[in-house]
Amino acid sequence: MVTVVAVALAVLAGTGWFLWPGSGSGDDGKSAASAPKAGDVVTTVEKEPKTPEGELIAEMVPGDDIPPGVTARTPGSWATKDTYAKSDGGAVYGHHAKNAKQKWRLQLPGEICAASRHVTFGGMTAVVTEEKFGTAPAEESCAEVIAFDVNTGKQLWRKHIEQAEGSPPFMLGVTVSQGVAAVTWVEGSSAFDLATGKQRWTKNAASTCRDTDFGGGPELVAIAHCGDYDAPVVKAQKLNPLTGEAEWTYRVSPGIKQVEVLSTEPTLLGLSAGDALTTDIVALDDNGKLRSLIRLEDGKYRVRCGPGMEQCRGYAATRDTLYLGTKEGDALDLDSPANEIVGFDLDTGKIRGKRFPARPLAPLAPLRMSGDKVIAQRSFAHTGVILSLDPATGEQKVLMIYPKGDDDGMLNDVYRSEALYEHGRLFLSENMMERPPKNKKGEVPDADKPVILIFGPAL
Repeated sequence: MVTVVAVALAVLAGTGWFLWPGSGSGDDGKSAASAPKAGDVVTTVEKEPKTPEGELIAEMVPGDDIPPGVTARTPGSWATKDTYAKSDGGAVYGHHAKNAKQKWRLQLPGEICAASRHVTFGGMTAVVTEEKFGTAPAEESCAEVIAFDVNTGKQLWRKHIEQAEGSPPFMLGVTVSQGVAAVTWVEGSSAFDLATGKQRWTKNAASTCRDTDFGGGPELVAIAHCGDYDAPVVKAQKLNPLTGEAEWTYRVSPGIKQVEVLSTEPTLLGLSAGDALTTDIVALDDNGKLRSLIRLEDGKYRVRCGPGMEQCRGYAATRDTLYLGTKEGDALDLDSPANEIVGFDLDTGKIRGKRFPARPLAPLAPLRMSGDKVIAQRSFAHTGVILSLDPATGEQKVLMIYPKGDDDGMLNDVYRSEALYEHGRLFLSENMMERPPKNKKGEVPDADKPVILIFGPAL
């Protein structure tokens, strides 16, 4: 099947335009020096649609790349203005964004082990796969790095990382930042030029610190474990993507079990203290110094991370503010908002500004930023709504109203699914897909249960 959505190729066209690092607010008059390069990761700024009425364009089920009775890893989904791409077992399929018709198919050597969530302005992204089908986790051979063009399905290059042989899928990841694909595995890390595949740098087990996690996008931030395996010193480091050298280092407090990179601009780290759930979020300044600490208060404020690199969902951030949804209230309360979205000041760690209350029985969840607005989902029992929230005024503007089916399952839970709203279209997919086994009659039950949903403007 397929994975996430992202970006496009024209700066002012269709239902969105773009922001990239250093472009300011996206106003006209940008100098040539500030124009995006093919390797830059950009963010779509959505335009108000002519009508908020949406319709189901396509629902997709696991294809033949996943045999009956098999559950496959299908991380990664990508979108540009014209194309939506998603993995399906051992292949990636590209679909026309407007009508979901198949556009291309990229055969992979094996099942995907990890995928970058980012797409560059030039349409490039990267994945890590098995050497051949069936080698992970039995033989744990996730060692093939592949870059491809989301618009055309063309494989740009493929590299085998011999040192990564033996790395299980859950201990490996890949991200994209400033024209490089950065890969980390159990014993090391490496980076490759995204356009050519040329190796930029590598670190191995002999290094003092081991990069165990990356956050990509506008900047490259690594989570490094230093010293003893059993009691490591955990550090966050901003890396130069071209050299791998640290530009600053932040030492994480002792006792933290897990650290996730939520954002690299601003730098936001999710911390797990004592269990698998994210308990706190740390904001760092441009020099890697502690800016603020935001406590999630035992789940009062929601964000969901993992497993895997860059798998945190349910938040949106600007350079100054982090937006989170609160825990849902009583499901039977017909008079009170189901929850609300609040903004945390990254300089103080305190709530500030407008609050965005949900409606009764219809909780809100943030998806991402769109310029200075928050893109959020409101979820009713049989209807979903995509909103643009204005922190300056508190206004909640409807961008899309779309139908929800009875068999959608976790697809409409944006804390669990890969949910992308790009260029006026909504893409929902799963990162694990199962094709049910055949019954005694040779039939595949629940074969029509969707694992991908695509919504667009009603025509």
